[in-house]
Amino acid sequence: MRLKHAIMKYFSFILLCLFSYNTLSAEELDSTEYKRTIEGSISFGVNVNKFSVGHSSAGEKNRTGINLRFELNIPLNNKVGITTGVGIEHKGSIDDEYDGERRDLVYIQIPALASYRFFPEKKFNVDLAFGPYVAFGIEGNPFDFIGDTFVNDDYSWVYDGDSAPLYFADFIKKFDSGLIVSVGVSYKRLKLNFRYEYGLVNISNIKDIDIRNRGWSINIGYTIPF
Repeated sequence: MRLKHAIMKYFSFILLCLFSYNTLSAEELDSTEYKRTIEGSISFGVNVNKFSVGHSSAGEKNRTGINLRFELNIPLNNKVGITTGVGIEHKGSIDDEYDGERRDLVYIQIPALASYRFFPEKKFNVDLAFGPYVAFGIEGNPFDFIGDTFVNDDYSWVYDGDSAPLYFADFIKKFDSGLIVSVGVSYKRLKLNFRYEYGLVNISNIKDIDIRNRGWSINIGYTIPF
């Protein structure tokens, strides 16, 4: 918890510095000569996720995590472009049926989005983006069950006579993929982005159990044109 607070304070300081620089140095664009260039960006924000179990989120509560994203926007013309990059995404869920048990999953995630910019010549802008993502799990916590459940020596749990694996690599598949819908607003080089993610892959390794990632995020970031 202390580490998370320290990270948030550190990034808040960086954003304050970037905002000051952005206000002092950004210039008005000349629409008669404007041509979009490749843009890089760095952003961080908050993820709010929960599992869809059996195509329903009943019994699951939102779990809050953080993310850090590095993105590249490649223009095809002044309004249409492709957005890709890499992000570290903290996802998971809270099981409301087991005293709020947390399921923490961390992914490396790569999006490939078609994007549309409404006012490319202006300082204030609105961007829409849509497309797929792929994600690869790099860390996950044990699923500690309670009550009539106990953990075996072989890292499986037993509940009502049924056995299933316990850790990320066994209980949950490391590969995930889905769709992203994104809306962003920007002023000069600062941007605010809202994103919804809809997981299409059943990430459960347990027979007859369907688990999919669902969630949204809000990010603040800084754009660097190349």
